[in-house]
Amino acid sequence: MEQSAVVWANIQAGDMAAFNALYHSQVDGLYAYGLSLCKDSATVQDAIQEVFTTIWNKRASLGHIDNIHWYLQRALRNRLLRVLEQNRRFELKETPEAPPGETELSIESILIEEGETAERVAKLRAALSTLSERQREALHLRYFENRDYAEIASLLEMEQQSAYNLIFRGIQGLRKILGAAK
Repeated sequence: MEQSAVVWANIQAGDMAAFNALYHSQVDGLYAYGLSLCKDSATVQDAIQEVFTTIWNKRASLGHIDNIHWYLQRALRNRLLRVLEQNRRFELKETPEAPPGETELSIESILIEEGETAERVAKLRAALSTLSERQREALHLRYFENRDYAEIASLLEMEQQSAYNLIFRGIQGLRKILGAAK
């Protein structure tokens, strides 16, 4: 039996340690994914908690899951979409992520780099805001989550060719806007 199937079976049997291990192994990735859909950190955190609470409360009635990570992402996405539909607060994330592994630079170099980065981030944010919500989500899944087109199509509940087209049109839109902004 595959390890994720064992973990899932243990959770269904009421193993709190397996549940806690699953939560701790998945929460950071789910949080990053949630922030790609919703700018409000508290809403994302609440949605993650609700997903895991629901899983624990309904563990005995849940069926077999082939890919737990994928299941959790889909559950989080569905939960956030319900919350955001109710609250009408769907916005693009405003705070750029800090680049990993920054090296020591002089203060002048840091200030110059921050100014250039801020300008690029602002241009990219403006360009992304012109795309549809589904295009932004598809681009996030493809380029930040490294998902293949079949997974994107499944998560977004569309045909694989439609996922190709959605991402292609999103990239075309970004190129057009960013090319004009030079």
